[in-house]
Amino acid sequence: MVRDLNEDNMIRGRVTCAFTSQIGSDSGTNRCPRAQESLDFAAEYKFDIDLWLRDFRRVFQKMLNHGYDFVPNQDCLGDLCVY
Repeated sequence: MVRDLNEDNMIRGRVTCAFTSQIGSDSGTNRCPRAQESLDFAAEYKFDIDLWLRDFRRVFQKMLNHGYDFVPNQDCLGDLCVY
């Protein structure tokens, strides 16, 4: 939710950048860019678990009520598919 995974940092559905850097590691590590659109939401949820639980409950209930249709080879984004 806080990292931008796109065609620039993925190959055949695998992430090619690092989510975090480890202390003492090479400073040239290819770190995944931040997803600016969702970073603020993640920060809100980090500091307010009740807000996250309310929002999650509402969205999860919607998913359970409406379900989804799976059509092979149409639920893919580039080489990344949801199965």
